Amino acid sequence: MDGLTASLFQCARLGRFNMATVPTDVNEVVDNALFRLQSMVDAERVEIVRPQTFPTVSCNPVRVGEIFYNLICNAIQYNQSPAKKIIIACRDQDIEGDVVPVFMVQDNGIGIEPRFHDSIFKIFRRLHPQSAYGGGTGAGLAIVKKLVEGHHGRIWIDSKPGEGSTFYFTCRRIAEACSVNHLPTEHFDAILLVLTEHLP
Repeated sequence: MDGLTASLFQCARLGRFNMATVPTDVNEVVDNALFRLQSMVDAERVEIVRPQTFPTVSCNPVRVGEIFYNLICNAIQYNQSPAKKIIIACRDQDIEGDVVPVFMVQDNGIGIEPRFHDSIFKIFRRLHPQSAYGGGTGAGLAIVKKLVEGHHGRIWIDSKPGEGSTFYFTCRRIAEACSVNHLPTEHFDAILLVLTEHLP
């Protein structure tokens, strides 16, 4: 199965999963994501900065780990700075009257034009040739967005070309009742149906 087909199936499966949430130490989640990326961090000589400890939140630790993994991986890949630096942090923010933790992954990479800030979260939307910056299908941020929305959160970006990018996302606090959340299926079930009909 090639990368494009695998990404389609992954997106489709996200809409079918129940996502059980448990009290989770986000420090451990970030540790695990960085452990998986350690060889890449070492090879690119990336400076990782974590200015504070993270809270405990009610989430699915595996899925939130995927969020951090993808965002950190992108921060390394889309960076041509001779001294690569990634800041992984968190702050409390009042969002619609509810104080929630906002997580951020900030880099000093190539940056993204504001006109593309919404479209980068669409499935298979790449801003560069597929072979550039380590390749990929362009599904990563679409998957991240679905995982964030599965936690009743949202994700957004602050970025300009040549000035790096900062991705922000929200997640529920542990104070809220743990529950089983359903990820929005949107149009991925239809994609899976079409794909299955065309597989040998």
